[in-house]
This record gives sequence, structure tokens and C-alpha cells, in this order.
Amino acid sequence: MAEQLLEEMIKKINQIMNSLDGTIAQINQMSGSISQMTQNFSEQTVSITENIRLIVEVLKQFRIQSSKNLQELSEDF
Repeated sequence: MAEQLLEEMIKKINQIMNSLDGTIAQINQMSGSISQMTQNFSEQTVSITENIRLIVEVLKQFRIQSSKNLQELSEDF
């Protein structure tokens, strides 16, 4: 009777250990996924920042060119 109870306890402990191993594996997988998402987010943020910088530069150049064109037009009249 005691032996059977001990065997059942060992069996239950092994089941718990297996379940914990699965949980740990899932957590590790989630950690990897989060790290990848973080990396992707950082790369996209850098890309967006660079795109905004380029847009601002184009707008500055457009403003400069527009001012020059207006100046030339006013000189012509």
C-alpha cells in the first residue's frame, strides 16, 4: 500500500516536471519571439526616422527652390 502510494506520488511528480518542462519551453519560445519583435520594431523605427528626415530635406529644398523661383519672377516684373 505504501509502495503503491509512493509510486503514484513519483508518477505525479514526474508529470508535474514534464509539464514544467513544457511550460519552460513555451516561455523560452515566447522570449525569442518577443526579442525578434523588438528587433523588428527597432529597425522599423530607424527606417521611419530616416524616411521622415528625407521628407523634411526634400521639403526644405522645395521651399528654397520655390523662393528662388519667386525671386526670379519678381525680378522679371
